[in-house]
Amino acid sequence: MLELTARWTSTPNRLLRGLFCLGLVLALAACSPGEDAASRLERAADFEARGDYRAAALELQRALQNEPDHGEARLRLGRLRVLSGNPEAAENELRHALRLGIDPARVMPWMVDAQLLRERYSAALEAINALPDEQLAGDPQWLVRRAEAYLGLDRVADAARDLEAARGLDASLVRVSVGRARVAFVRGEYLDALSLAREATAADPDDMDAQFVEGWFALRLGRFAEAETPLVRSVERARARDNGGAMVRARMLLVEAYLGQENIAEASATVDALGEQLGDVPEMGYLRALVAYREGDYALARTWLRDVLLRNPDHTPAYLLAGGTAYALGEYEEAVRHLRRYLAVVPSNHSARRLLAAAELRRGRPEEALGAVESLRQGDAGEQEVTALLALIGRSATASGQFETAERALTAALEGARGDTRLRGELAQLRVAQGRYDEAIRELSRMAEAGEGDADLLLVRTLVAKGDMAEAARFAAERADRFPDRPEWQSLTGLILLQQGERQQARDRFARALAIDADHVPAMLQMGRMALEEGDEPRARRFFQDALRLAPTHLGAMLGLAEAAERRGDSAQARQWLEKAVEAEPQSPAPRIWLSRYFWGAGQADAALQSAREAVRVSPEDADALRLLGDLRRETNDLPGALETYGTLLTLYPRDVSARSVMAWTQARAGEPALARQTLSAGLADQPGELRLLADSARLELSLNDTARALEHARAAQTAHPRSPVGWMLEGEVRERLGEQRAALESYRRAHGLSPSFATVQRIARVADALGDPRQGIGVLNDWLAANPNHAPAMLTLGMLYQRMGQGREAQTQYERLLALHPDETVALNNLAWLYLDRQDPRALEVARRAYETGPGPATAHTYGWTLVQSGDPAAGLVLIEQAAAEAPLPEVRYRLAVALERTGERSRAREVLARLLEEHPSFRQRAEAEALYRSLQ
Repeated sequence: MLELTARWTSTPNRLLRGLFCLGLVLALAACSPGEDAASRLERAADFEARGDYRAAALELQRALQNEPDHGEARLRLGRLRVLSGNPEAAENELRHALRLGIDPARVMPWMVDAQLLRERYSAALEAINALPDEQLAGDPQWLVRRAEAYLGLDRVADAARDLEAARGLDASLVRVSVGRARVAFVRGEYLDALSLAREATAADPDDMDAQFVEGWFALRLGRFAEAETPLVRSVERARARDNGGAMVRARMLLVEAYLGQENIAEASATVDALGEQLGDVPEMGYLRALVAYREGDYALARTWLRDVLLRNPDHTPAYLLAGGTAYALGEYEEAVRHLRRYLAVVPSNHSARRLLAAAELRRGRPEEALGAVESLRQGDAGEQEVTALLALIGRSATASGQFETAERALTAALEGARGDTRLRGELAQLRVAQGRYDEAIRELSRMAEAGEGDADLLLVRTLVAKGDMAEAARFAAERADRFPDRPEWQSLTGLILLQQGERQQARDRFARALAIDADHVPAMLQMGRMALEEGDEPRARRFFQDALRLAPTHLGAMLGLAEAAERRGDSAQARQWLEKAVEAEPQSPAPRIWLSRYFWGAGQADAALQSAREAVRVSPEDADALRLLGDLRRETNDLPGALETYGTLLTLYPRDVSARSVMAWTQARAGEPALARQTLSAGLADQPGELRLLADSARLELSLNDTARALEHARAAQTAHPRSPVGWMLEGEVRERLGEQRAALESYRRAHGLSPSFATVQRIARVADALGDPRQGIGVLNDWLAANPNHAPAMLTLGMLYQRMGQGREAQTQYERLLALHPDETVALNNLAWLYLDRQDPRALEVARRAYETGPGPATAHTYGWTLVQSGDPAAGLVLIEQAAAEAPLPEVRYRLAVALERTGERSRAREVLARLLEEHPSFRQRAEAEALYRSLQ
């Protein structure tokens, strides 16, 4: 996976302490006559208590304009500079405070904090160690500061000692928990680090550094959704403190968090915000390339990366991303070149090495791919992962006819997992590919006779893969005749018959096996499974329990009982049997598949992926295991790994429609549309008229702007499935792309007539509105709500349509109905606040506040801020509108910012905002009002 975190891991302490120190210049307004410093200090304290550090600093500066030698004001301003991430300015103020006679005991803690922010760890440590030993030993705050200095100097053991001492004095200190988390992280104890960071944020949810650390550690573990909330809070706290450096750090990590969740829009917006702060630096080009890569615009990503590497040839993460981009564009030689350059600097990145192996395989060079994996084996990668890679190379080499390389790869995989019957079976299947059938059958027969794992099943699969079912049946019958007192061959014959659909004959064979040996567990299991498939759960459970009585750790019996428990709705007992099965038999995929799905549902992505890998490792041809691993790799943005897994699955099961579909869309997402089209076309050639393949083909062509081909597939779906709405929905999408809105509307109406759904309702309303007939959309939405009165999306859509048409009363009715069911629906709250405000309804302020609290962002900040201004509190409103204008500088927001500035007495700034607005936007809704206000301020 291409991870932004690769940029941080080499210098974790430095990142936590800060990437940038951005100085902010505050425009100082003239002091009001008659206000003394005491009043200013009191007001500053009030602003600080409310979290408005900028306003607090402004009051202190105004106080110092009148009384430059006011020591208390200097101290407080220095402290605010520390909290705002401006340590150089902080040190100047604090030194001035000392010269004015302020008690050093009050100044030095902030002076040391400033030195720590500037990464002057030796100076900070010297100042701390100059304190009396008894003061240090009894003050947890000083111990924490010394621990942070030790961390900056890579003296981890010393830092850990001081943190433990501070914890003994005051375990509630957030800074102690943050420090302990950093120590755990440096030691590689990532889960412990995340847990400690969460303790810190739980103790003080407003602590900016604790939120940042928690978010970063969550990203280090690949938990993108978990990282988002603390990072957003860290940005908010940094903004409140006017701390530009902290805001940059948190926003950079937010980009990764959003990308990890496929939230490209938020990632792009965050990158734009960073660009406004940082300007044109290579790091911005890298981030823009990363967003383009995740959007699938690999050509744009390549352009940005070339610029980055031209300006900074040592930008190591850019080489990794360039390798992934070249791979997605099918430029495998360039991918290999970039990845080798990256691995020369970061040889331990297993994801990059896997991608290198995949690129080499794409170049048709499995020997070089094997070399990449051999290097991985010499590192610290997990043996199971290496085994899976070797097996993949073995299969690829087999497909290209390089049987010697394939055998070396599979043999090496088997060396890493000695006694692994699944890998022995893989090697046997290679021999089948080489035409060495007898050798393969002899090997599998020996395994079966020795009772090794699932050797009987592997033997059956080998014969079926050969396509010689008659030979499989003959072989099994021959073995059954040769060993008439051996029930396992009767069971094997039954398995072959079962695969051929001969259930009764298969049942007779299993019964014959039990007649030979009433305690023959394989036959019991097959009889149990057949009963389970036939819906006879009690009978199935008896077979499985009998088998478990004879073999208390038998995997098949435990899995059978787990499935039986699940079918009767007892999920707790099903999980218990599943965990027992995993413990009992580490070489089976089924329990790991179950566990993987459980972990994914619980949000434990790493555990889910590991369990899926283990399932494929133990059974490389298991369709469920392969599909699950492919899906998880795709969900975690490992597109090369996902394509390899889906390719293996499709090679084994070429008529699997689901596998073919997901393979095609992953190819398209990876920048290989021609391969995606080929994948779907091959499926339709084999299964003409298959609805899902037709729908996927139409949408793929639409994504490639080939509307003619897309329309052909849509028409084919209508012909093959005349009672399905899918073909008409597809044609509607094509007509919209062509700009044929009336034809699109007719197609969606045909689809709605076949099978009404909110999807068809939405599209009818949208296209009718585009045609200038919004009432048609209102009609279909009202019809839908009559049949589905509590459908929240329909109420929201209808309310927005009414509001845009100027029918405020009708819009208000829909929003209020929706909020009665879902009180925290942010969009409905925000829109309703505007309706109330337009009619001077006193409820506007409360509703706007709720909208902002449930969904803080530029839209809700704008609404709430303007409502405050209109309600007589322009100072409070100004803060919010400034926030909205910074994040979304729309003309109406900037106009209202100017109004708020004028009402708070900042006429000069208001005039500047209006002058720039009127120059940049010749036309916008409030232009006349803006011009009038500008003239009044001249």
